[in-house]
Amino acid sequence: MKRLFHASFLALALIGGLLLAGPFLRQVVSPTEPPIVLKLDVPGARAVPAALAPAPESGTESEPARSGPAEILFYERRLYQDHTDLVGLDLATGEEVLNVPNGQLTPDQDRMISTEVSGGKTTVNVLDLHGHELASQTLEGGYFIGRTSPDGRWLGLNPNFSASQLAGWQNGKQTSMQIAVVDTTAQEPPRYVRVPGYFLMDGLSNDGGRLYLIENLPDPITSRYWVRLYDMRTNTLIPDPVVEKGELDNPQPMSGVGLDFVFSPDGEWQHTLYVLGQEGHPFIHALSLSSAAALCLDLPGDHQQPELETAYSIALSPFGQRLYAVNTALQTVTAINMNDFTMRSGALEEPAAYMPARLAGWLLPVASAGSPGAYVNNAAVVSPDGRTLYAGGPGGVWVIDTSSLKTRKVIRPGTDGDVVSLALDPAGARLFGANYNLIQSFDLAAGRDSILVKDPGSIIRLLGVIIRE
Repeated sequence: MKRLFHASFLALALIGGLLLAGPFLRQVVSPTEPPIVLKLDVPGARAVPAALAPAPESGTESEPARSGPAEILFYERRLYQDHTDLVGLDLATGEEVLNVPNGQLTPDQDRMISTEVSGGKTTVNVLDLHGHELASQTLEGGYFIGRTSPDGRWLGLNPNFSASQLAGWQNGKQTSMQIAVVDTTAQEPPRYVRVPGYFLMDGLSNDGGRLYLIENLPDPITSRYWVRLYDMRTNTLIPDPVVEKGELDNPQPMSGVGLDFVFSPDGEWQHTLYVLGQEGHPFIHALSLSSAAALCLDLPGDHQQPELETAYSIALSPFGQRLYAVNTALQTVTAINMNDFTMRSGALEEPAAYMPARLAGWLLPVASAGSPGAYVNNAAVVSPDGRTLYAGGPGGVWVIDTSSLKTRKVIRPGTDGDVVSLALDPAGARLFGANYNLIQSFDLAAGRDSILVKDPGSIIRLLGVIIRE
């Protein structure tokens, strides 16, 4: 499933930054429905308790009540190391109306989840999009957010693992980890899963019965690991790893960095983008959450410049019938048919003003300047009609025809041309691009761009524009 790359010291430093950044959920919007809500992953939200607490969660800022719907741009920012805020920006006023410490949007995009660790305990808060508390649960021990099930009901939490514990595990010391699974609707109490070794969350099925884990192997050079299935119904770690059908007789551990993932609209499949693998090419790992079936879909790469793989982004088409993987640094785009997993790739034309020599300066040294990571992060979105793929990268935003996989044009911002994350408004009229501490707005019809906000922190990724009632 994952892989690591052979590279220089700078590239290894880049991997360290990537490993700290967990992948987040993507945008899907259906062209047959009124284009008023941008789904961040999968349509069809599970019902949650309707009663709201009279006051926002402690430590969470929210704005006074206002009448009428509002378009809110959600994004993540880092103000200092190991602290990430979920921020909501009102597009009508340009004001920050939400700030949720250690926050994350649920896949159904109608709730937020935050964690707070204090005094050896972790409090998990579930909030509505105004910042009001819907549910709160406190767990013994320190945890951080792993992944949710596609419908957002089940939340997997990774335990905090100290540097000394990690060093001991790498040196062969016996260790175990306790994963927590929380019902975000608070209908069931938290469950705890203890497994021997160094495990992290990989996925959860909608019924809460299947928990997928990454079992890291104690090899700091290759960073190899297995994908494992834990049966929550029988409290059993299945002995055999989850591998492709053709590898059952001779399974091999995997290595690499997971950049991002998306769910299929029905919640059956989880598609994760991996880069920097020892095999020398990026790929998408398709995992059936209900049956533990797996496929690896190889993508174009560059053996001479593996660090350019970190410029990959993925985006799902409105109906979820196609998954696009695009890399403007490598100038390649791939469309994957989600019905039969057939693939079609195209080469992106090189704009006249495009300078390949600029790529190394864009991808590598930026990390040493305190940026959130010298790679794109959620930098691909598809238009509501499914005809256009927008991809950020060095030099601006590439506008790609999804039928021919050809470049229509490149939007070059009036400021610094690097665009590392993208979001599209529900109508498909305005595109938003981030460049570390700057968010720009692109009027696609008028061909104008403007600075929307200069953030005091480092913008990690844009998550999408949501109509908030």
